[in-house]
Amino acid sequence: MMEVPLPENTVLRGMTGLLLASLVFVVAGCAGPEPPTVGAVVDSCTRREAAEVAGLRPGDVVVAWRQGKDMGEVPSPFHLRIIEQERVLLGPVELTVRRDGDSMRITIPTGRWRVRLRPVFSPQDLGLAEEALEAEENGELGNAGNLWESLASRSTTGGRTLAAAFFHAQHGIALAKAGQKEASASILHLGAEIIPDERVRAAYWESAGARLLSAGLNSDAADALSSAVASLAPDSPGMAFVQLQLCRTNLRTCDAEAVRAVEIYRLTGGEKTIELAQTLTCTGTGAYYRGDLDAAEEGYRNALLIVRDIAAGSPMECELLGNLGLVAKRRGDFATAREFFRQDMAAAEHLGSGTLQYSHAANYLGLLAKNTGRYEVARPYYEKALASFRITNPNGPEVAGVLTNLGNVALREKDNEAARRFHEEALALRRRLD
Repeated sequence: MMEVPLPENTVLRGMTGLLLASLVFVVAGCAGPEPPTVGAVVDSCTRREAAEVAGLRPGDVVVAWRQGKDMGEVPSPFHLRIIEQERVLLGPVELTVRRDGDSMRITIPTGRWRVRLRPVFSPQDLGLAEEALEAEENGELGNAGNLWESLASRSTTGGRTLAAAFFHAQHGIALAKAGQKEASASILHLGAEIIPDERVRAAYWESAGARLLSAGLNSDAADALSSAVASLAPDSPGMAFVQLQLCRTNLRTCDAEAVRAVEIYRLTGGEKTIELAQTLTCTGTGAYYRGDLDAAEEGYRNALLIVRDIAAGSPMECELLGNLGLVAKRRGDFATAREFFRQDMAAAEHLGSGTLQYSHAANYLGLLAKNTGRYEVARPYYEKALASFRITNPNGPEVAGVLTNLGNVALREKDNEAARRFHEEALALRRRLD
C-alpha cells in the first residue's frame, strides 16, 4: 500500500446542485441582479482550504476580482485560474460573487484556493451537461463524450469560444477515462487551438491536467501540464504553479520540477507561502521514494515550519506530520513515528472524522501498531480508518487496503471468521477496481 498521503479530500461538490443554483438566476426575475452570462462557476471546494474557509461555496459565480488598485472581470474559469496563479503570492484577493440572485464580495487571504471551476451554462445547455455528467457517473463514457462534443459544437456556433474549449476538455477527459489516449489528446488539442490568448490557453491546459490528475490519469495529466508549460513565461508564478502540478503526476521523478518551482517562488517573493510549502513537500516526497530520508525529513520540516506559521490546523499540517511519521517509521524509529502520528491524529480530529486526513492518521497509527506486534491496538485504529475512508472514498483502493490489514490483524488474533470476511470484501473491491 502506498504510504505517502494522497491528495486532499474534495467535498461540497455535485453538478446537479450547481445546475439548480444556476436556475435560481433564471427564475429570480427582477428579485435580484441580472443573471450572469459569463464568469466562473464554483464546481467544488476543498474543505479547510483558503477558498472554502473564506466563504466560497459550490454554485457561486465569480464575476470580478480586485487586489489593491488592480481589478478586472472574470470572463471564464480559465481567467480565474490565472488570477489564482499570478495573484496569490501578492496577498489577499477580493472576489465579486453572485449567489442565489445576490451579489457579495469574498476575500481569500492567501494559499491555494483548491476549487474546481466551470463556465456559466446557458439555459439550453443545462440539460445536456447534466446528462453528460450522469453518463460519466454510470460509466457510459462514449455517450458522455458525444454529449460534451455536442455542447462544444453548440457553443462554437453561438460564438462562445471559451465555453466550447471547456466542453472539448470535458470530452477529452472522458476519452482519457475510457483509455483512448490518442483520441483524448486530439480533442484536448482541438480545445486549446480555438483559444487565441496564450495565457488563457496555458490555464486551459493546467485545468485539464488538474482534472486528469484527480481522476488518477497521471500520464495524461503530465502531457496536458507539459503543454501548459510551453505557453508560460519561464519565471512566472504560473510556471511555478504548473511545475508543482507536474510534481504530483509522478512524485518519484519530480526533482527537476520541484527545484524549479522552489526557485521561482523564492524569486517572486513566495518565501512564506503555501505554494512554497507544497513544493517543499514534493521535494521531500521525491527524496522519500529515493530512500534519501534525511532530504525527505528536511523538505517536510521546512514545509511544516511555513504551514504552522500561516496555516496552522490546515489539512496540509496533518499531511506533513503524517509524512514525518512515515520517515521515522522507515528508519525504524518507532517512538518518533508514534509521536508524529499522534500529533497528526490530534490535528485531524479537529478537521473531523469524515476527512481524508483523519482516515490517513488512523491508518498510520494502525499500521505502526501492527508492525510492532500490538494487534489489539492496531485493530481499533484500522476500524476508525475504514469508517472514515468509507465516507471519503467508499469504493477506493484505500478501503481495500485497510480491509486487508484488518484481515491480517484478525488472523494474528485467531479470529478466522472476521479475517475471512475482511479479506473477501477486500478482494471483491480490488476486482471491481481492476
